[in-house]
Amino acid sequence: MPISNLPAALTAARPLVRLMENGGRFYAHPYPDAKGVWTIGTGHTRWNGAPVTASTPPITPAQDDAALDVDLAACVAAINAHVQRLLDPLQSAALLDLIYNVGPHPVIIPGGVGALINAGRMALAANNFTLWNMAGGHVLPDLVARRALEREIFLGFTDPTDAAALMSAWVRLRANAANGLKSPPVISNPAAASQPTQDEADILMNRYNPGA
Repeated sequence: MPISNLPAALTAARPLVRLMENGGRFYAHPYPDAKGVWTIGTGHTRWNGAPVTASTPPITPAQDDAALDVDLAACVAAINAHVQRLLDPLQSAALLDLIYNVGPHPVIIPGGVGALINAGRMALAANNFTLWNMAGGHVLPDLVARRALEREIFLGFTDPTDAAALMSAWVRLRANAANGLKSPPVISNPAAASQPTQDEADILMNRYNPGA
């Protein structure tokens, strides 16, 4: 099982997903997402086996919590099916949020996040998160910021169980995205070489030596 500590991973993933999907607010009634898809609660586009519509009845926080755990379980299943390398709780939480948002494609496609993790290219995998920043054919600033936050969490720079640190990182990265600032350069070569590139080595050195 690639997720080394599933309870800890889910504890980290839940506040991250809630913040990313609706700013941490609870929406009992249906609302259109950025693509105009009817959604309810924490980003649920289906409810009781059917697509959410404008007439879907309101839900309770308890129902939303239960549905979130079901959806996260599906994300865990995707990771278990396609990722072989062991992930720590923060890496798992970042990947769970990515899959929750865009589906399992990042861990399935050749050269994607899952393939890079399996090849041991963790910094390159972290940078690959930032490629999933479009909705409806357009790059959206909030998706740019969301992917940048997932990248920071995957690399261990931000812990989503620390509410203040999570919000601070989110505000900073949203401001960067709104101002058109780019995330750190994406390493685009998907080849799984045995040695990290200098960019990857620098990223990982900063993770394990934050004072360097």
